[in-house]
Amino acid sequence: MLGAANSTAGVPSPHPRARPILNVAAGEVSHKINYPHPIRSVACEEQVKALARVTSSATRLVDSLFRSYDDHVRMGKAKAEQRRRSLKK
Repeated sequence: MLGAANSTAGVPSPHPRARPILNVAAGEVSHKINYPHPIRSVACEEQVKALARVTSSATRLVDSLFRSYDDHVRMGKAKAEQRRRSLKK
């Protein structure tokens, strides 16, 4: 869900890079631990899996935060327009 696909009311979200940055960080950690051979430590395997889940959750949180922010901005604009119209009368 990047750019316009993650937009509210046709306005692209301002965070299209958040997901790639989070994914790159998690991927770098996983690669460092599992390359050239997969790690045989159960603790490391579990922590890499947990990092992937945290990354996914953080991405979801960023999406949610910007949806809320977009909503807030849109509502503020609607209220300002309503105020402007009432002053014209």
